[in-house]
Amino acid sequence: MNPVGEGIKIWVIHQAASRWIRKDIATCMKKGIKEMDAVDLDDLIEHIENEYNRIEDNFVKMYSDNVPTFDFEIN
Repeated sequence: MNPVGEGIKIWVIHQAASRWIRKDIATCMKKGIKEMDAVDLDDLIEHIENEYNRIEDNFVKMYSDNVPTFDFEIN
C-alpha cells in the first residue's frame, strides 16, 4: 500500500496476506507439477519465505536512509 498524505507517503507491507499467497502458490505448484513429487512442501515453503525475506529486506533498505522505518508484526 502507498497511502499519500500532505507531502508524505507511508509504505505498508502486508506480510500476512503475501505469506498466505506464497504458501498457496507453493501448494498449487506441488500439486500441479509432476516433477515436484519428490519435493517436501514444508521445505519448499521455508525456502520461498527465506528468499522473500531477503528481497523484502533489500527493498526496505533502499528507502531506510531517507525515511524512518518500522518493522512490526501483529499476531
